[in-house]
Amino acid sequence: MKKILFSIVLTFIFVSTFFLPITFAQDYQTWGLPDGAKARLGKGWISDIAYSPDGTRLAVASSIGIWIYDTETFTEIALLTGHTGYVNALVYSPDPDRKILISGGADSTVRVWNTDTGELLRTLEEPNDSVIDVAFSPDGKIFGGVMEEGYDHTLQLWDAHTLQPLLSFQFDRTATCLAFSSDSKRIAVGREGFTWADMYILDVSTGEIVRTIPSSGVRSIAFSSDGITLATGSQFSRVELWGARTFKHWQTLGSHHNGVNAVAFLPDGEILASAGNDNLIQLWNTFIGENLRTLEGHTEPVLSVSFNPNGNTLASASRTEIIFWDVDTGEQQQIITGHTHSVHSIALSNDGVTLASGYSDGTVQLWDVNRQAKQQLTTVDSETPITGLSFSPDGTMLAIGNGGIYMWNPTSKEQLWGFKRHGPADLTSITFSPDGTTLAIILATIVSSVILLFDVETGERTQQYDGGHDISFSPDSQFLAVASPGGINILHLRTKRKIRTLGGGRMYSAAYAPDGNTIAGGVRNVVFFWNVRSGEILEKKLTGHVGEDPRGQEPYVHTVAYSSNGKTLMSASTDGSICLWDVDTGERKDIFMGHTGRLVDAAYSPNGKTLASGSDDGTVLLWKFTHPESPQHSVDVNGDGVVNILDLTLVASNFGKQGENASDVNGDGVVNILDLTLVAAAFGDTAAAPEISSLNLENMPTRADVATWLQHARQVNLPNPAFQRGILILEQLLATLTPQETILLANYPNPFNPETWIPYQLAKSADVSLTIYDIQGRVARDLDLGHQRAGMYHSPARAAYWDGKNAVGEPVASGVYFYTLKAGDFNATRKMLIRK
Repeated sequence: MKKILFSIVLTFIFVSTFFLPITFAQDYQTWGLPDGAKARLGKGWISDIAYSPDGTRLAVASSIGIWIYDTETFTEIALLTGHTGYVNALVYSPDPDRKILISGGADSTVRVWNTDTGELLRTLEEPNDSVIDVAFSPDGKIFGGVMEEGYDHTLQLWDAHTLQPLLSFQFDRTATCLAFSSDSKRIAVGREGFTWADMYILDVSTGEIVRTIPSSGVRSIAFSSDGITLATGSQFSRVELWGARTFKHWQTLGSHHNGVNAVAFLPDGEILASAGNDNLIQLWNTFIGENLRTLEGHTEPVLSVSFNPNGNTLASASRTEIIFWDVDTGEQQQIITGHTHSVHSIALSNDGVTLASGYSDGTVQLWDVNRQAKQQLTTVDSETPITGLSFSPDGTMLAIGNGGIYMWNPTSKEQLWGFKRHGPADLTSITFSPDGTTLAIILATIVSSVILLFDVETGERTQQYDGGHDISFSPDSQFLAVASPGGINILHLRTKRKIRTLGGGRMYSAAYAPDGNTIAGGVRNVVFFWNVRSGEILEKKLTGHVGEDPRGQEPYVHTVAYSSNGKTLMSASTDGSICLWDVDTGERKDIFMGHTGRLVDAAYSPNGKTLASGSDDGTVLLWKFTHPESPQHSVDVNGDGVVNILDLTLVASNFGKQGENASDVNGDGVVNILDLTLVAAAFGDTAAAPEISSLNLENMPTRADVATWLQHARQVNLPNPAFQRGILILEQLLATLTPQETILLANYPNPFNPETWIPYQLAKSADVSLTIYDIQGRVARDLDLGHQRAGMYHSPARAAYWDGKNAVGEPVASGVYFYTLKAGDFNATRKMLIRK
């Protein structure tokens, strides 16, 4: 059987090349992307975790989907997407033959997944009800979910085989969690309240309440598998034990310092784990009521805990990390990071290479856009959400706003100056003047707002004005446009006077055109344009945003930004959509949307090459363009802002083609070795990685390809410096692609079923064969790979392939196998596992 969407992409590692800046990002950043997106920064925040019945997988419910981790390597192997809102809870079927995973989300659905293939089998819709918890009966025949809509809560049960609804029960107060008894005949539903709430015990077959138990507000609940104990975690910090048959209260197991978010029994029922808002996990002996151990390591409230089936490992999850613990010793085994809090703001450097993202926990992350890799983490001295970010025009400073202002050097990580938060005001807008000398911010309270201007070098506050929603400097840094409830106010900074108001209604966003003659402004879901000098509104308007605000409010355009040539405008709306427009024609070039949460910010680099959006689902999305601002026939053949191996390969794939072609970089009407060598000569002019979304290892050049290119380039041998540099780069590339030693690498995937790939590399040409043996040493399959040139045989197109069958075409049995590679004098053996 195939493992869940098991995908391993081998990476070429270029060790000693200064000219070839290729660093591949984690491929999970491209899994399950919405249409038009090329990468995702961040993995969303966590809400629940669960071990698979065999313990080899950990499923993680997140704000963007369901992550599946391998519990041996602790790496991502799949992202199950389909929920259009946050995934709140999940549970595996205990029936080993069913291969089912159930998830419940804020999108009012319960979804049924095949755990072998990751396929979505069924979507069970619950109109207007957010699903907050799901559970399986121990016999695997029934699963249930608790749904909420406002103050109304519902328990719904389904038949696990037919997926048909069985019964539904409505509550008049909050229901937060559910658990089936060990015999699958009863179901307990925990409830929260302002001061207290009953816990209900229902008969699964009839749906009748068989017991109402006064409790202190149940936030989490679990039955022991031996049928003896029911454990609850209270919103008021207590862990309590009850008789699972009599439902009488037995004892209170000490206390956490805050609410208890999760409880889980060890499979034998003797040990209970509880997790709380105090960042702690407590392990209890439920037979004698003794606290065995306190697990410390999380820096945030612990939301979920899960024991693996054999009971020797406990996984625990906070909003942003998963920790694996040795149950016997309490020691940490592994930490999974990369999940984040909600994104509140983003900013791009002017060259589009660096992106800053600000989060609800008061932290800022810096990303290299081309590598899709996190450069560093800057922590501001506050837990207040980061609501504003702005790069200086030269990229040497980053202004971070959270009510106060912190000016940082993003390279040295030094704070240059700070303006501390005063009172309850929130920062709603922040921007540098184009000359880099002034920083403008808007601080807003419920009743008013104020604009403050600062000297960038000293941090001294220089001017103050009545505020609005958004601000934009004129290109000469002399004027400030302020989107306000009464229109767009134009302020003259030298005289400190308002000289004009554009429009007459509530404006939410404003942006000067690069020539300074026009201002674009967002009102509701429409973008209007004004002539700055005359104050007249122009006839054209942009009306491509057509969605609905997820909060039920009237949608509006909260961000507008021009490209540096003024030909393209970006607009982002609270309906979740981002549009790119041709300013001259008013035509919408592209529309992007796909976050599972609310779109909170968008950024468009002035060079027109990078578009990013941030959401409270905890992620930043980078978007593809179908209309790059850069001209064709440049050495950046694919228009991704980087000159690298991808451009080289594109030119080679178009050899001999005539006429209009982006690969004809010298414009002579034909694609040939001249174009390829000129592209090679430009390597290193832009220090960035290849566009990960377009990376295909099967299309990477081989050593033989590069050797042929180099031979042709030497034959032409033009004397100009650019062409000679291209030859030098090709020589260095050829050396890079020539392995220093012959190596047999690990097969992938492993374990596998029914097929696997076996990569290797050859330091010199040789006759190559591969022999596969079973555990008894008997030959299962001989693979004659023939004479192979020196080079890397890593990708699926070049690695050795075994279909899991013997010489007569019969599938081999499950178990351990060995494979031996012979290449000339080289001989090496490794182990692999086929699992059915």
